[in-house]
Amino acid sequence: MSKISIRFFEDREVRAIWDDKNAKWWFSVLDIVAVLTDQADKWAFFFKNIGLVPKYPLASTAVAAQ
Repeated sequence: MSKISIRFFEDREVRAIWDDKNAKWWFSVLDIVAVLTDQADKWAFFFKNIGLVPKYPLASTAVAAQ
């Protein structure tokens, strides 16, 4: 069973979930980046820097998925 939790880092919320199978906590990358870059909106950094993500052709993705 997974346990969902809200953690606080520098007085800001960071979403987390406990994975029983692997016995590990998983944290929201968007929340962590927002705290570290001091963004009020957690999506701001993502959308501002979306051009940094390489764009792969759709055909490559389809082959990799098989």
